[in-house]
Amino acid sequence: MMAAATRFIFAPPPAFSWIPTAPHARSRQSLVELVANPRAALFLGVWFLTNLGFGLFAAPLGVVDAGIAWEAHIGGFVAGLLLLPALDRVSSAQDPQGLA
Repeated sequence: MMAAATRFIFAPPPAFSWIPTAPHARSRQSLVELVANPRAALFLGVWFLTNLGFGLFAAPLGVVDAGIAWEAHIGGFVAGLLLLPALDRVSSAQDPQGLA
């Protein structure tokens, strides 16, 4: 859910719009646009590295009960990032205001 949300949360608001738009009403960014967006790229990097760090350093710190959680979080993050276009029932071209 977090990765899927990054595809529209960090999207710039529509040009020449004086009415504030909710993040979910903005058009979805492609992966290329998402990585080119500095704020989105920073968020993706920090989120990914934080979860990877917890996974790699949990055992040396004595936390061994959550060994699979970091792998599941990273897998879900990547799945949400890649599968949003297939699961998004209304494309932004059909509903530019996000009202459906």
